[in-house]
Amino acid sequence: MAEQNDTRKRWTRDQKIAMGILAATVVGVLVALGTSGGSKSTGSSTQGSSGGTVQTSTSTTGTAASGPVYLSALTPAGGDAPTRGDTEIGDQHFPHSIFYDNIPGNQSSSSACQKVADPTCQATDYNIASGRYHRFSAMIGVTGCSGDTASWSLTVDSVVVKSGPVGMNSSAQPISVAIPRGSSLELLASTSSFSGAACGGVNIIWGNAKLS
Repeated sequence: MAEQNDTRKRWTRDQKIAMGILAATVVGVLVALGTSGGSKSTGSSTQGSSGGTVQTSTSTTGTAASGPVYLSALTPAGGDAPTRGDTEIGDQHFPHSIFYDNIPGNQSSSSACQKVADPTCQATDYNIASGRYHRFSAMIGVTGCSGDTASWSLTVDSVVVKSGPVGMNSSAQPISVAIPRGSSLELLASTSSFSGAACGGVNIIWGNAKLS
């Protein structure tokens, strides 16, 4: 009987040891699996991050493409060089503008202005070859002699997309034009007014002009 008890005790002790080893093994396997799973998850996450990075990059590009870009932040590709920055049309404030102050008559660096009958003309070219831009918008204003006329035009690759009149010394006039794909965008504004003592300086302002 004593021997059976000893055997039972040893068996119980051996079982406990075996169970402890088994438990430790199971824990080790689970930890290993968890680490492996984590690695896979990390790998998957890394792969996803890699894909995400590409997506993010694409998304960022898309955002840049769809977001507005003020012409005051771009370098002109040709034509007349405007002043860039803060200005006003009447009592309206436009912090991101391109404008031409006290424009001398019959003086323009743009070949497009040489074809315009008006004595005062300014035209500036911008590169749109990237295909990022689909719309131009601005608030235009022209100051000079009351009763004189003024007009504007937007051209893409030498084709006039849209044009129209501008009221002299009037409040800012909104312009919004869909832009076709092309390489070069040209903004032109001209007036029959001359800068001088009678009417003061002739100014052409594209308030908050932007591409989007």
